[in-house]
Amino acid sequence: MTLDQTTESGSNKNKGEKIPEGKTTRAIEQVTARAPSQVWLWAAGAAITGSLALYLTGRRTAGIFVGLWPLTFLVMGNYNKLVKSIGSTGDRGTEASDWPGAPGS
Repeated sequence: MTLDQTTESGSNKNKGEKIPEGKTTRAIEQVTARAPSQVWLWAAGAAITGSLALYLTGRRTAGIFVGLWPLTFLVMGNYNKLVKSIGSTGDRGTEASDWPGAPGS
């Protein structure tokens, strides 16, 4: 089964049909692709440091709120790296075995 296929009640409705990216998704990818991957890692580190500082200075609620940000930054960095390496259209193929490091590749 490819990533482009969806299953519903055991049938492949979109077999072979490519689903185009939305304009918003492409715009976000173009903007985030300009930033080096390290930006997301540094942002997560800064959020952790800021969260700890807020928490230790008595602003616990703000510290917890800011402490939720690092995961978001790391996920965005991971997504950004995937888009940079394989592209949003899946240029390397949509079969799981086409991806680097996949069993049988």
